[in-house]
Amino acid sequence: MYHAHNSYLQVLAEVGLVGLLLIVLFWAVALKALLGTLGNLPSGSFERAFTLGVIFSALAQLVVGVFDYNWGAPSIMLPLMFLMGLALAAGRGTPGEIA
Repeated sequence: MYHAHNSYLQVLAEVGLVGLLLIVLFWAVALKALLGTLGNLPSGSFERAFTLGVIFSALAQLVVGVFDYNWGAPSIMLPLMFLMGLALAAGRGTPGEIA
């Protein structure tokens, strides 16, 4: 199957302008949440370093999306989404600290 070598153009062609705006909104909200989590973690902690790595991984995928269509590849996006979820969960603290 042929595809555009640009994730943004591919999404625009497949789901239209509204779909593209929703995808961009998703990434904006996800990155904002990750940055908020990063701010709540103590300096020098493993969780902070992990979250920072996930943020840069997500940003890298957004940049690579300009040159290639990688958002349709589960082998790329599923691990990234899993790691994003772990980073967000790391910012919640231990179960005893949540309450």
